[in-house]
Amino acid sequence: MRQLFSPVWDTSLPFVPSSSHGPPPARPGFSLWGWLQTLPGVSAPEGSMREGERSSQLLSFLRPACEGWCGWDLLTALILLAGVITVLLLRHEEARKALHWKRLAATHPGVVGAIAGFGWSLLTFPTMRPLIWAARMAIQWCRGTVWYYTGEMVQGYVAFTIDDVPGATSRPLMDQVLRLLDKYEAKATFFVISGQARGSVKEGLLRKAVQRGHELANHCVEDIPYHNHSELDFEEALLSCESLLTQLTASQHPLDPTRKKWFRPPQGRCSGAMWRVLGRHGYASAMTDCFGMDTVCVEPYVSSYVASRAQAGSVVLMHLPEKGFREHNLEAIEVVLRKLQGRGLRAVTLSELDARAEGRFEIQC
Repeated sequence: MRQLFSPVWDTSLPFVPSSSHGPPPARPGFSLWGWLQTLPGVSAPEGSMREGERSSQLLSFLRPACEGWCGWDLLTALILLAGVITVLLLRHEEARKALHWKRLAATHPGVVGAIAGFGWSLLTFPTMRPLIWAARMAIQWCRGTVWYYTGEMVQGYVAFTIDDVPGATSRPLMDQVLRLLDKYEAKATFFVISGQARGSVKEGLLRKAVQRGHELANHCVEDIPYHNHSELDFEEALLSCESLLTQLTASQHPLDPTRKKWFRPPQGRCSGAMWRVLGRHGYASAMTDCFGMDTVCVEPYVSSYVASRAQAGSVVLMHLPEKGFREHNLEAIEVVLRKLQGRGLRAVTLSELDARAEGRFEIQC
């Protein structure tokens, strides 16, 4: 019998350590300046400048320092310096109050988005998978979580997942998202917050998603971290959301005890207590290896990041757009689906990708 929550390991993760004796042999001639120009959101859009002038004017002052063999050492130093400064700042209460990201994001979304996007691109270069490898080494619950899949059977496929469904406001753009998925012949797994699904309209949207072959998964009752909640409180929230999902999917998916149930921890935070509850109720935890920070960043960064970083076996994470709230994600979802299709990557549900990875081909998603 297959072990529940079996981790998906990739021993061929690209990891290039910094060297004080010259450039890494695996990447001769590496230029940090050349790499900076490839970051999503850093280069100017196609056609907006002459080919020789596409590098970002904002970063032009970095060019002399970034060219040549010292690129990896400089990149490492920049990341370490940013980390040290952040830790020192957050040790002081006044600094923590000043760095109120939600307030800054509301008043200066462009500035916060640019900072977050640039930092995220640096941190996750060339992909998120080295970070995931480190997390699995350091954090117990990360080891059994599905982040991505590998193997021949997942070639040409990615799992497309959408969080915070059916939306916190009264004007979700889920209908438009469903039309985009139909347009690009894609399937998705929607992670549902049951507390947002009250009312016939939102329940109707979720039923429509199931009827069109998409999948509903558990994202708990509220969009809050549950890692500090008691085991009993979390279990109650998990089962409350499960009850709604069972009700919505009963007609399309009769009760099947062998069918895998998916859970994604709200805000990406989990704990030992949560892990024990998930194990008792037969849940598999799913995270992502391809997330464009669409809760903070805007277009064209989001779609450029996701479309360029997704690879066969990836679990793509995006958030549901709503009118006046994360509305840019509607455009981002279309661009991502179009570019994935252009790269020969088909978007499927999490259950389908999981089934392909395990050699099970016939599954109702």
